[in-house]
Amino acid sequence: MLVHPDKEEEILVSICCLTYNHKPFIEKALNSFLAQKTNFAFEVLIHDDASTDGTAEIIKMYQNKYPSIIKPIYQAENQWSKGLRAITVNYNFPRAKGKYIAICEGDDYWTDALKLQKQVDFLEEHSDYILCSGGYTAVDGTTERQHILNSAPGVTHSLDQKGFTFELDNTIDKWIIKTLTVVFRNRVGEMGLEKYKHPRDVHWFYHLLKLGKGYYFKENFGVYTLHDGGIQSLVKKKVIAETAYLYYQEMHQLNKDEFTRIMRLKSIAYLIRANPYSFFSSTNRRLIKEYTSLLQSATEMKWLAAAFFKKHKKE
Repeated sequence: MLVHPDKEEEILVSICCLTYNHKPFIEKALNSFLAQKTNFAFEVLIHDDASTDGTAEIIKMYQNKYPSIIKPIYQAENQWSKGLRAITVNYNFPRAKGKYIAICEGDDYWTDALKLQKQVDFLEEHSDYILCSGGYTAVDGTTERQHILNSAPGVTHSLDQKGFTFELDNTIDKWIIKTLTVVFRNRVGEMGLEKYKHPRDVHWFYHLLKLGKGYYFKENFGVYTLHDGGIQSLVKKKVIAETAYLYYQEMHQLNKDEFTRIMRLKSIAYLIRANPYSFFSSTNRRLIKEYTSLLQSATEMKWLAAAFFKKHKKE
């Protein structure tokens, strides 16, 4: 790791990290950042959302040891419980000094000490690419599952054995960008995120991929941890479906392009399948009406039919 403690203008990468009650995990995350072997300086921007389990105390210990690298914000009140969802956008992005931004939450960690160097080298050499992502391992207790893609729907076959190029449309049927694996150019000011109520990672990557191409490394960059204390693990399937629906509804209303239209359709079908109401309830009739108003093909009608079939089978 190369550090320029008194030359913050030379920081090339800003690592953005959110923490909340991550005491069992945060040291592994911080150590994985500090273990990065780079020929450039980086900073670690941490937002701790009023943890009550000792997470903040651990962060302070690292902050005292690496004051030029570890740069935390400690909340006195939990912002998530107050309804704020765009925490990274509001607290970490505005203070990022790097030309590039990397993301990793406090309960995840990196396993490749050359992760940042590989991704930054690629982006430095390919100006038409806006971001890089890669594979990861999902850990749920004692169960581990590796996720490394060889390709994605619609991606042109490539002889490149190290990875593949993708664009926005390639993410319609396959989520290629796991947040903990990503590095992207710091062009946050060009995303227009201020127009959204709660801009999250789906918004970032939508706007970034309208600015350039993505590259997927066919290798494992880190570990995504599933646990009872994680934010997503506490969210039920219905709530996840409702959230996705609201995001894509707003994104389509504000951008009115083909990508957001299709994603809005898919989110409606998923919500119909996930909610507890009967298929012909007033809620689902409203959703079906919204869905049909957006239809443009027979294939899209099949998505709705599939949602009906899966819901009927579940009931």
